[in-house]
Amino acid sequence: MFSKLDANSSFWQTNLAEESRPLTTFIAPFGRYCCNPLPFGINSASEFFQKRMSETMEGYPGVLCHMDDVLVFGASQEEHDERLQRILKAIGKAGLTLNEKCEFSKPSVKFLGQIVDASGCRVDPDKVKAIAEMAKPTDISGVRRFLGMVNQLNKFSCKVTELTEPLRELLKTHNAWHWGIAQETAFTEIKNELASSGTLGHYDPNKDTVVSADASSFGLGAVIRQKHGEISKPVAYASRSMTDTEQCYAQIEKEALTLTWACEKFSNYLIGKKFNLDTDHKPLVPLLSSKGIAELPPRI
Repeated sequence: MFSKLDANSSFWQTNLAEESRPLTTFIAPFGRYCCNPLPFGINSASEFFQKRMSETMEGYPGVLCHMDDVLVFGASQEEHDERLQRILKAIGKAGLTLNEKCEFSKPSVKFLGQIVDASGCRVDPDKVKAIAEMAKPTDISGVRRFLGMVNQLNKFSCKVTELTEPLRELLKTHNAWHWGIAQETAFTEIKNELASSGTLGHYDPNKDTVVSADASSFGLGAVIRQKHGEISKPVAYASRSMTDTEQCYAQIEKEALTLTWACEKFSNYLIGKKFNLDTDHKPLVPLLSSKGIAELPPRI
C-alpha cells in the first residue's frame, strides 16, 4: 500500500537566515524588497530544501523523499497506516504543510515519473505516449529534445544507448545534418523499445543478486537482477556510450570495461553485499580467476 505526500509551496516553507535576506534584494517600481522565505531560483535552494526534508524523514522506515515529494509504503494496510501516521506527525512537528495533491492508501502511485506498485515499478504511460507522439526531428535541437525525453527512461532498458547511436551521430559538430534510413529506423525502434519495457522489481538486500553486462561496438549495457520466487526479475538497467578511445579497445578489454562500469553504476545496490557477476565473454573468466590483479593488463 502506498501514499504520496506533496509539500505546499516547498521552498517558501523555509525561512532564510536574517543575514542572508539582504542578499536577495531586488528593485521593484515601489521600492526595494528582499525575501524572508527561501525563494525559487537561488542556486543552493534545492540542496538546502532536500537536506531539510531528509532530516525530517530520517530514521523512519518505509519512506522515500525527493524534494517536496514523499512516498510512504508498507507491506500491509496496518504497516502502511502506522508509518503514515509517524510521517505526518514528523511533518507537522517540522512546521511543514501539505497540499491537496496528496494521495492516500493507493495500490499504485505515480512517483518521480514512474508507476510504483507491489510488483515493482514501470514506466509512466504518459511519458511513453509523449515520446510516441513526438514528430520526427528536423534539426539538431529536435534531436536533443527527443534524446532528453528518452534518457529519462534509461533505467527501463539497457538498449537505449545502442539504439540512439545513429541519432547521437547527428550531434557531432563535424557531421552534416542528414536524416537517413539509419536515423529513421533508430527513431522507430526507440519508441517501440520503451513502449514494450516491462516492470522492474523492488530491490531486496536479502535476495541473491546477479549483475550482467555486455559490450557492443560503441556502447555498454548492464542489468541487475534478483530472484523473486522462481523468476529472475530485473531491478534496474543501465547503458552508456563508449568514448572514441574505448571503441579502439580489444573486445576482451571492452568486456572487462563493461563489467567494471556495471559494478560502479550499481554500487548503491552492491556495496557490502555478495553478488554474482555474469558475462558471456568466456575468455575473460579464466583470465580474471587465474591471475592476480598486478599481472593483468592495465585496462583489465
